[in-house]
Amino acid sequence: MQFGDDLDPSALPAYFAEVLLKVDAREVRAYWDRVEFKGGMFRLVSSWNVLVPFGSGTVTIHPDIRQVRYRLSYLQLVFVATIAAGIMSLFVLSSVGWQPLLVIPIVWLWLVGGNLIIGVPRFERFIRRALADRSSAEIKAGSVPKHASDSGERLTN
Repeated sequence: MQFGDDLDPSALPAYFAEVLLKVDAREVRAYWDRVEFKGGMFRLVSSWNVLVPFGSGTVTIHPDIRQVRYRLSYLQLVFVATIAAGIMSLFVLSSVGWQPLLVIPIVWLWLVGGNLIIGVPRFERFIRRALADRSSAEIKAGSVPKHASDSGERLTN
């Protein structure tokens, strides 16, 4: 995602750290060009929290091309969906027989695919909205928040 000339790229990692903390990200670390965070479903948040489908992620700022990119891990989602489908398989197999087991792959695809189909665009909108928020003084040129450092200060929630 592109960002305008009015934004100071060096202030963006600290700004994104603040934005991620507002949605209850854990272990947020701001560096000079990126922010690393943990999300996932094992937090005391609503199931509609933007970080629920993603166990962790990185938001990287590329000042030379004035772009923000992100990388998200959904390994936790796949693991939990696999365990849920496995447990469901055991109950189905012990009570009804093997024919209904044909539905289990569909359930797994629904759990993983459904969460990703909804979650990835939501996260992208979340990042776009954060970039579009021009009212925040933290991302205006030359204004870096006091509590996030370039050395990778750990900000936990």
